[in-house]
Amino acid sequence: MKEKKEKKKMKKLLTILIAALMVIPASAQQTERNIIYKVSVGNINYTPKKEKETVGKVLGSLGMAALTKEVTVKTEQPNYVDDARAAIVKGFGNVNRFKVIDGAFVEGDIAEGETAYYIDGNITNVFTESKTEIPTDPKQKSYEMFKAHISATINLKDAATDAIVISYTFTAKDYDCSWINSTEGAINNALEKLSKYITKKLNAQYPLFANIIERGDNTTSSKEKEVYIDLGTDLGLYKGMTFGVYTVKTIGSKNAYKEIGRLKVHEIMGEDVTLCKVSKGGKDIKNAIDSGVELAVKSL
Repeated sequence: MKEKKEKKKMKKLLTILIAALMVIPASAQQTERNIIYKVSVGNINYTPKKEKETVGKVLGSLGMAALTKEVTVKTEQPNYVDDARAAIVKGFGNVNRFKVIDGAFVEGDIAEGETAYYIDGNITNVFTESKTEIPTDPKQKSYEMFKAHISATINLKDAATDAIVISYTFTAKDYDCSWINSTEGAINNALEKLSKYITKKLNAQYPLFANIIERGDNTTSSKEKEVYIDLGTDLGLYKGMTFGVYTVKTIGSKNAYKEIGRLKVHEIMGEDVTLCKVSKGGKDIKNAIDSGVELAVKSL
């Protein structure tokens, strides 16, 4: 019985692989749908933003301190600029469709006609705020707590023309982070958030596209419960990764997309085969497949 199940599973997987190849060749996936861009890291300078101390701001701070009995002290942290730069590089390096080189391109890195990018920009804020906590118990000693604020404006530029493709300001603000009992802990907290913000923003700007190539075994008469898509380890998929499912309508020379459901990666079965659970819109996805409606799958 077990041997029959294994044979059935292998037969189904083979069918899926053949279907994936028929949908779109592996080489075409890279050149047409999910191009991997080389990105070099250029100059990321530290140009701290100078804030003006207006009378209103000073009075506001004093008033808040009087109400809360809490005084915060701002301290610039230039010693952590290199760590901020490393967090930026890490954030870009985790983008699914970017291959990041820390440093300038050298001869031979970019093929003729290949689109490549580089990043540059300015780190404008690296500072902490501290406050003194006074315990209600007079026997306990007071102690300091810290929050960090890190921000940077980063440009993604065309390596051939130096034209800005996109420009974003990424910020891990103090209200995004909890109070930490050390300067280093607060900085590390903000650096982690900064890196994740960058990855999330660029993954949304450069999503992964896939096709549904086969239904799963658990389809019911009323809704789709799982499907196979034609992406896998080749583009760094991971368990729990989410995709949107869209109907596609061509209007003139443009495509209009309408989301009808969501998928969540359940099992990665090869370079270009992954089993996904339908987490939303199972009925609509089934109806679309049954009706032969064109569907697009895009990472979220």
